[in-house]
Amino acid sequence: MTFISEAGERFTAMRAYYVPIRASRSAEISMRMITINDAFDLRDLKEFARIGDNHFPPRELKAVWPEMRTYDSYSSFAQALFVKLGIGAGGDGAKALRLLARIQASEDIPTVDRLYKELVIEKPDSYDKADAAIEHFDRLEDVYQEMLTAQARADLLGPITSAHEALDRAQKAIETDDELGSLDAETTPAGLWRLHRHSGILSRSVDANRTATRGARTEWATLIEREQALKSRLEAAKKAHNDQGGGLLSELGIQIAGAEGRMHSREERRARLVTATTILNTRLATQAEFEQVQEDARGFMAAYPDEHQRLSAERDEVLSRRWPVQNRLKEIRAELESLQTRAGRIDHYLHDMRQAAAEASGLAISDLPFVAELIDVMPDEEYWRTAIETALYSGARRMLVPLEHLEHFSRAIDPLHLKGRLHFEGVPRSQGQRQPIFEPDHIAGKLLFKESPYQSWVTEYVSHPSRDALCVAGPDQLNGEDLRITAAGQTRRGRGGSHGRQSGRNVIGFDNADLREELTQEKESLKAQLESTDDEANQIAKAISILGAKKDAHALIANESWPDLDVASAVAERDDLVRRRDEIRNNNDVLAALDLEIETLDDELEDVQRERHDRETVIKGLESEHSGLVEAEDRINPVLERIENEGVLVLRDELAEDLNNLWAQVLLDEAETPESFSRNLNRLRAELQKRATEAREEVTRLTQQIEATFKRYLTQWDDSNLGTTIDFYDDYAGILEEILRSGLHERRDEWRRRLLVWSGQHLQQLATALTAAIEEIEDRLDPINQILRDLPFGPTNDRLFIDLRRLQPDAVVKFRKELAQHARMATTGLDNDQLEQAFKELRRFMAQLRRKDDIRLPRELVEVVDRDRLLDVRRHVEITAQRRNLDGEPLSIYRSLQGKSGGEMQELIAFIVGSALRFQLGDQQRERPRFAPVFLDEGFIKADGQFTSRAVQAWRGLGFQLIIGAPVDKAPALEPHADVIVEIAKNLSTHRSYVLEIRGVDQNSNA
Repeated sequence: MTFISEAGERFTAMRAYYVPIRASRSAEISMRMITINDAFDLRDLKEFARIGDNHFPPRELKAVWPEMRTYDSYSSFAQALFVKLGIGAGGDGAKALRLLARIQASEDIPTVDRLYKELVIEKPDSYDKADAAIEHFDRLEDVYQEMLTAQARADLLGPITSAHEALDRAQKAIETDDELGSLDAETTPAGLWRLHRHSGILSRSVDANRTATRGARTEWATLIEREQALKSRLEAAKKAHNDQGGGLLSELGIQIAGAEGRMHSREERRARLVTATTILNTRLATQAEFEQVQEDARGFMAAYPDEHQRLSAERDEVLSRRWPVQNRLKEIRAELESLQTRAGRIDHYLHDMRQAAAEASGLAISDLPFVAELIDVMPDEEYWRTAIETALYSGARRMLVPLEHLEHFSRAIDPLHLKGRLHFEGVPRSQGQRQPIFEPDHIAGKLLFKESPYQSWVTEYVSHPSRDALCVAGPDQLNGEDLRITAAGQTRRGRGGSHGRQSGRNVIGFDNADLREELTQEKESLKAQLESTDDEANQIAKAISILGAKKDAHALIANESWPDLDVASAVAERDDLVRRRDEIRNNNDVLAALDLEIETLDDELEDVQRERHDRETVIKGLESEHSGLVEAEDRINPVLERIENEGVLVLRDELAEDLNNLWAQVLLDEAETPESFSRNLNRLRAELQKRATEAREEVTRLTQQIEATFKRYLTQWDDSNLGTTIDFYDDYAGILEEILRSGLHERRDEWRRRLLVWSGQHLQQLATALTAAIEEIEDRLDPINQILRDLPFGPTNDRLFIDLRRLQPDAVVKFRKELAQHARMATTGLDNDQLEQAFKELRRFMAQLRRKDDIRLPRELVEVVDRDRLLDVRRHVEITAQRRNLDGEPLSIYRSLQGKSGGEMQELIAFIVGSALRFQLGDQQRERPRFAPVFLDEGFIKADGQFTSRAVQAWRGLGFQLIIGAPVDKAPALEPHADVIVEIAKNLSTHRSYVLEIRGVDQNSNA
């Protein structure tokens, strides 16, 4: 096609095709897109259709026509046309073509707002900015997840380093113990150490024994000499004493010693008796007082059996009251402990049997409810609780078992030895149903039924006529053939009835809070009662104890005699003998001095003889000890010499130091002696055994701990190259080292930096794009309204004006506020924890902007997606059209296109779209567009002549050259406005089209 400008310039655009003779597929057809700044005859391309294997080769074409250009893609070909023909501002004709495509689609558009937004306003670039922000956010999230993963891996694997070091130490301890061997053997390093240690102790002990023996013998010889000297002096003093008449003094001395012995014996006996009889508070100063006390003691002893029996009977009676209280208190405590773990009121012994059955069968406690736990008495029907508990006594205590598990349950519990009888029934489970409605004067009508899989069965069970008794006001109303019950629990059916309650408390109810309160109050009451009983029993026990103490004291008094207690007469006897001795001494000074000397020498001789005897005992002990030490050395040293001579067994210094340290620990600051060696050796043996056991346990524990860590690691991060045994420690340690080497802190700092840059860049760009997009819509209205200002609109030649109003939807306002807040993140100085929390909030914020099919969209955030409402700024404004007079005053407002005639609607659309198209072409300041032709398929065919005329005149007024294709029967309305009419027909047999007639063309012109 060749285009001619107003200046007469020619520009030809063409597509040249080469179709092989045998072509059967479109892929076999070759095409070349070409432009040239001149007219062109396509027949000139024939010789270039095929040159060798090439079709329309660019080089050969360029050689013949230097101004010719060829294109490899349609986009570059179209862009060349846009630029050359002046289609679109700055050569951007795509927007104008998209607008025409939307016009041509002829969609049914109900409002001016939608018309303008869909046909005129392009999709805002806020989508692109949001997608860019999402893309970079996804990268940030990847970095964040990598950071979290690395941190999680480091946290998980971190403890394995210290654990493996401890494992190495434990294994080395085991190896050391294995190398040491047994302490008791002579062929192990530990046995060699033992022999060395024992030999050293013996050697040191022998040396110490010899030194002590020499010292003891020297002291013994000195004492022998002193003893002989004292004996000589004592003999001489006694001879001189006898020569001076000292025989009487000697006799008196003997008598004084006897008197003092009797005095001390009576004092001690009297003191013991006084202490033992303190409880009696009696006086024993004279013989008369003693004899009276003895008489009282005999009377007490006679009455003691009866009094003791009386007090014992009182104590037994008090204790007999204690046991029932204590037993009940024990039951209450057990019941309260059981009730704390469950909701129902069922007896704890039933619950214990249920627990045993659940453990044996593998079923959950919740799958094995008692009927009592699935029903409750209505709050306003508590008056009938006794009747309900009586009527449903056995049924309420029946445990329900899922029917599908009944056979397995029966087999599993058969070996159990339960402490009681557990009644159960297999029940089918079903979906819960609403509370059924029963007769309010029957048992079932006074109950609430818990929603559960068993509800259907329970309601049917309780409402059965054999249990659902009619509740009557008193015994006078029990007569009847149906089952009836009074509030007191008496039942009758016809002539048969029963009354009275079985043992056991109330068990029906969903909740046990009130029962726990009752039991707690009873427990406190029983504790107070028990304390009172214990106080009473303790008082009686104290009285029995005092009675026994008095009995023992009286028995002592009854068995004593006064002469054994008469200290005063013994003191008088001694004093008289001393007085007589002193009189003789005072009358003979020489005799007195000799007597004193003899006493002194006797004392000194006694001390020396005692010391000499002690030294003899010490010497004998040292000699015996020396003999034992030498014998022990003779047993040990030859063995040591043999081992050292053989040179096979070696005790390394490290092993010796290890044993020496352990030995120091077991000594407990005790000196090393041959006597303590065996005892300390037992301690060392126990310590070695303990260390070996602990080391083996530590190896097992640490190995399990490390391997458990490996299993957790592979559970979270599967890796076929890794295993879960301790043998893979080096691999996991390498992973940990690599994570730590890469720097967790540096990763977090880098992520923080990138997040702050992203928020300040991409979010700010998005915020700016949203604002700019609305402003761009507003700015676009001004030139379009400028174009419309010069076009008459409507039958009265008014003017059309496009008006815009900004909307403020709550969701958009909230979004823009959050967007601004997140965009300022870099300036808020958040710490790491706050930044991480802000990032989590950002994840939700960014989810709003994602597509619902975005694979990065978290499942839990699908519901928050609101992409179009938030990003499509076209939704943030409302556009209407106004018909104004020439003075600019509004006459009417066009919002809806519905309800208007086809012509009126097409005229409105023609004005709006035509002006928008002129704007898109980018040369609205020119009198007519540089490229004026516009092809419209069936354009304006729905309007009557008047509307069609105004619409066509509007497009012409905008400078467009309209080329409209329409069926023959639709064309008459357009013909008066057409400069040229071409009628085309198609032969249905040959499928070829022909130009039948051309009207309105000057045959002499160059059409």
